[in-house]
Amino acid sequence: MKHITIDYGIDLGTTNSAICRVEQGVPTIIRSDSGMETMPSCVSFKKGGVMQIGQSAYADLGKDKLRALKKKSALASNSCIEFKRYMGSDKTFSNINMNHQWTPEELSAQIIQTLCSFVTDDEVKAAVITVPAKFTVNQKDATLEAARLAGIEQVELLQEPIAASIAYGLKAEEKNGNWMVFDLGGGTLDVALVHVCDGVMQVFDTEGDNYLGGKNLDEAIVSKIILPQIVSHYALNLSDKEQYALLTEALKVEAEKIKNKLSYRESETLYLEAGDWGEDEDGEEIEMEISITRTELEEAIRPLLQKAVDVCKSLMMRNHLSFGQLSHLILIGGPTYIPLLRQMLREQVTEHVETGINPMTAVATGAAIYASTIPMKTSEKDSEEDTLRLLVDFDATTVDTMALIPIRTETPIDGLHVKMIRRSDDWESATIAIGEKGGLLELDLIPKQPNTFRLVATINDVAVRCFPAELTIVQGTKAGSAILPYNIGIEVFNPKKNRCVFTAFTGLEKNRPLPAIGTVYGLKTLSDLRPGNEEDILRIAIYQGDDSAEGKTAALFEYVSDVTISGEDIVSFIPKDSHINIKIEVNRSEMMTITAEFPESGQTIEKQLDTSRRQATKSTDYLRAQISRAYTQIDLFSGEIENVDEAVKLRSQVKQIEETLNEGAQHKQIEQHLKEILRQIEEYEESTEWERVFSRLRKAMMGLQIEAMKHKDPGVNKMTESLNAQMERVATLQDISRAKALQAHIENYKYTLQRDEIYRDFILWADKEFCYIQWSDPKLAQRLIAQGMNILKEDPTAPLSRTQQVAESINGLIIRTRQTPSARNVPYIKDLPSM
Repeated sequence: MKHITIDYGIDLGTTNSAICRVEQGVPTIIRSDSGMETMPSCVSFKKGGVMQIGQSAYADLGKDKLRALKKKSALASNSCIEFKRYMGSDKTFSNINMNHQWTPEELSAQIIQTLCSFVTDDEVKAAVITVPAKFTVNQKDATLEAARLAGIEQVELLQEPIAASIAYGLKAEEKNGNWMVFDLGGGTLDVALVHVCDGVMQVFDTEGDNYLGGKNLDEAIVSKIILPQIVSHYALNLSDKEQYALLTEALKVEAEKIKNKLSYRESETLYLEAGDWGEDEDGEEIEMEISITRTELEEAIRPLLQKAVDVCKSLMMRNHLSFGQLSHLILIGGPTYIPLLRQMLREQVTEHVETGINPMTAVATGAAIYASTIPMKTSEKDSEEDTLRLLVDFDATTVDTMALIPIRTETPIDGLHVKMIRRSDDWESATIAIGEKGGLLELDLIPKQPNTFRLVATINDVAVRCFPAELTIVQGTKAGSAILPYNIGIEVFNPKKNRCVFTAFTGLEKNRPLPAIGTVYGLKTLSDLRPGNEEDILRIAIYQGDDSAEGKTAALFEYVSDVTISGEDIVSFIPKDSHINIKIEVNRSEMMTITAEFPESGQTIEKQLDTSRRQATKSTDYLRAQISRAYTQIDLFSGEIENVDEAVKLRSQVKQIEETLNEGAQHKQIEQHLKEILRQIEEYEESTEWERVFSRLRKAMMGLQIEAMKHKDPGVNKMTESLNAQMERVATLQDISRAKALQAHIENYKYTLQRDEIYRDFILWADKEFCYIQWSDPKLAQRLIAQGMNILKEDPTAPLSRTQQVAESINGLIIRTRQTPSARNVPYIKDLPSM
């Protein structure tokens, strides 16, 4: 079967996947070999390396997890599920029946291949594959890799909320307004705002969570309902992390069944059969019945559902939309069947919650419709030798009732005429001649449905076969461009902050339509680049960031990849501090090409951004260190301000992350949420910087005033009053840099007043601790200390110069080691101040 457009859409989901094809303008879900519209995203390995994929693998999932639990080894589990959550990471899957460690991309490729095998009358070589709106560039690259491994030669990626809105838009009666797509899948949450004008849809903002989905609800049911009841009857050692994980995985399979049944029942019973769940710590076999009501389930999952609803509310607030300004809220994903979730959305977001679209197949349907608008590559459109190839340019979706179709040939053909006939044979176009510049056909479209036309070509009144032989235009809806889900930026060193910060590309801001081009001008190189020298390297690091990323620490955002330019890439010397301009081109699937221009030397270097490198999974020790860092930063900043409510809130959030880590949650999920908290802490630090700086300045001033009262010198009092007046002026201006400089000046002046006291105290200390100090010349030290003590005895107010000279001489004789001086309340003085 030859195609002029891609036509196939694939929803590659965390728990379920689906494939759809546009046939004569009508999107049709292709059922699995078991007759289902969706297929579980599950792969299992039998002995001998035989794979089961889809429904057969999922049917064995419960027994498989129980087998691993009994054998007390994760390697005994032969089933893989939820691997989409690890796309783009270095995570691998292995068990005793596998012939090697499988990557998430390889497992996903098996799902794609199996979906394509359900198409029995065609070979799927091109497809649109959907991804969560908040997937990072690396995760999208991993999805492309999975498609390539599955044998898909031409791949386009489409954000899942856009696909869902296309599917809904085809059926919607209302063609104007603001829609919200709420897509809660097995592993991710996506929320998108869509503006619709005369049937033309354009996503204008998105938000989501790549680690919030139905599987998290299952985990909550296990941890809050099922496990507590088991623990109340049996002796289980939940501190054994590996055993706890195995038990949780086995119970999650049952929790999912309970969750689905309680969507339409008031109660359900879980049976833990004897012989399936092993024994407890006392050797007693686990066997029990657990009755769960819908009310109990709702109490367990409500916090997670509220978190999802809060994403909707945050998105609306950011775009200044109120409760009544959404005309439709479109539900996508299996968890949206949960009655409580629908109720919460109606109460907190909008009463216009739409339930007339299939939440399980809408994404694949929309992807297929979108696929029907994308031309196949030339190699796929090549026609047979005896077939006339026509170059036809058209939009496969439109809101107009009339379409103008340009038609031409690669080389002019004398006597060529073309017309189109609607498949229903109730209308045909005028016959036009295709000259050297081509021709233009006018088509009449029936509203709100696909319109399929046959192409009829003749040369000198003799009918000839042509390609394409037909085309389809869907009237009534039109999807806008996909948009950037994040700001794209570069890591740039900021000397004022003394750290590398995120600097956004102009033109690659969040929500920009794709494809897009962005630039950053006015940067400078940090070192020399010598031609031919591979050790001279300029590193350009690319990041993705949210709305508040600009000027924040780059490492707290999602690292994409970097490009290195070395001396081998240039032809002439580029000195340090040379100007460099950087341009990035982003295609519809968010793959990037980077161009670096050195205007002073006239050199331009273009490189493809390599996003195929997988992100390393952070260790538990690393995450614990970051959690400790977060606590320290919060305590440090909150100690200097009066209102500590925000600090208390941040500490609570860090505590939740720490508990999640202790429970064995996915490290990538913890890292993402931890970065979010660290960004909030940084914002908190910056928002309270003046308050903290002025607090330190005020304390320094108070210290000086107390010290000045010890002196009866009018000059000291006059200087103190002058510095206090300067502080009041700085307070009025709230000038942070001037406040810091004034604080340093005040502290230095106070120190000057204290120096004579410091030297006297040092001599007294050296005399008292003489035996505990390691001296380079003990006898000389003893003479100098005696000299100093005599000075203090004869004249306690002796001039500074006399005590300073003796103290500095004593200090020079001390041998510094970690054990010297002794720990008996002895100050460790490295260097005494000089005049």
